[in-house]
Amino acid sequence: MADDPSSLWTMLDHLPELRKFLLLVLGVTFVIWLAGGYHPPRRPERLQASNDARALKQAIQAFEMEYKSFPDLGVRGEEIRSEGEAGAKLLTILLAKEEAGDSVQNRRRISFANFRVSKRRKNGGLVYRDGDKRSEVEGLFDSWGNAFYVKFDADQDGRIEDPLEPGKFISESVLVYSFGKDGQLGGKDDIQTW
Repeated sequence: MADDPSSLWTMLDHLPELRKFLLLVLGVTFVIWLAGGYHPPRRPERLQASNDARALKQAIQAFEMEYKSFPDLGVRGEEIRSEGEAGAKLLTILLAKEEAGDSVQNRRRISFANFRVSKRRKNGGLVYRDGDKRSEVEGLFDSWGNAFYVKFDADQDGRIEDPLEPGKFISESVLVYSFGKDGQLGGKDDIQTW
């Protein structure tokens, strides 16, 4: 019975070779897992800022689809920031927080966005003036406390000049971007929706 290759005794006789083989298989599996399974973690600040920028762009596009025009912000030009008078007005319209009256642009009172609310702009997200959702909107900020830039296709020709590469055009109706953590144009930390 000891000569039968499938017997337990024969396998025990080859135990050192079996151990070596199993260790080799485990080692190779571990190296493959490390090589293919490890991904550097994404910076949560960058991810959150990117999500907020995309949410703002989608809210503006949804408004445009619903009402067949962009919100009238009372400013000339095609670029605003997501703070100040024009930015606060944009967010107020998109969040259906306009006061009742003849000048209401979001007549159906549709909330086109649901932004993360923050008490301080340095934490990013949607900030209200008094830190209370019942007060006026102050602005929407990236994860480093900077307002987003919003660029519209004001002439409705189906393209917008790339704010990061002048002379290049992008086929979009709305662009939202920020200069990222360093607050400077260019670099790998810029947030953009195109």
